[in-house]
Amino acid sequence: MQEIAPNVFITTNSLGLITGIIHPEEGLVLIDSPTRLDDLESIGAKSTGIVKPSPRFLVILDTNYDRLLSAKGMDFIIIAHVNSISSTKPKSGVAKASEDQTSSGDTPDSPNGSMRQFSPEIVFQTDLTIFLGTMEVRLEHHAGVNNAGIWVELPQQRVLFVGDAVMGDEPPFLAYFDADTWLTDLELLASERFQGYQIISSRCGIVSQEQIDAMHERLTYIRDTLKPLLESKASLDELLNTIPQIMEYYNVPPLLHDLYYNRLRWGLTTYYETHR
Repeated sequence: MQEIAPNVFITTNSLGLITGIIHPEEGLVLIDSPTRLDDLESIGAKSTGIVKPSPRFLVILDTNYDRLLSAKGMDFIIIAHVNSISSTKPKSGVAKASEDQTSSGDTPDSPNGSMRQFSPEIVFQTDLTIFLGTMEVRLEHHAGVNNAGIWVELPQQRVLFVGDAVMGDEPPFLAYFDADTWLTDLELLASERFQGYQIISSRCGIVSQEQIDAMHERLTYIRDTLKPLLESKASLDELLNTIPQIMEYYNVPPLLHDLYYNRLRWGLTTYYETHR
């Protein structure tokens, strides 16, 4: 666990997701679930009393399945975007079939319907602000990655959690993305508004301007590859045939090839099912 600002920590959970912990004396906010309850126990062991304060909030940054694995079992007030309620309903048809073919287990890149069902206690549309004593925690809707996407800003600490907006050297989740909105979000990250901020990705931790620029370039390539197919109402197979091209744009270790291939396959299949 790394303290990146006073009372603000990041840690990597058991499935590789980088999560945030905001922990002044007046309360506790988790940025994404630790995925398994024993992760939270581990956090408590590393920082005395970190699991005890009240109020306790869990912010779900979007509805990608690796964020929702254990949200139902968390003894926290869950906050999510209002779109998460519809995004997490079980699917049918092509998308559900693709999920079932990906894997039979609950792994971060093999979703099933039961994982995605959760019930947030607090939802919002545009923005929401929480105060833990004098610490301000701003939640803002950003729909590029996911129509239920949230960024969490700590203006006093100059820290910004952006979820999957920047993916590092991993292919993105495409199930619920909006390429043009996502590109606009990346341009906002590079703007004067967030100069001097520590920007935290759920996939690669503290990100640099170079990583933001690389994400913009890769996402532009993906948009330009998919756009003519979507406009011509191409078949699902034609969309899936672009996966090797997209994979070539990333330095994918051989051991992770199938994992990332299945991520793109599930994402494109779900996107096709919801937009056809």
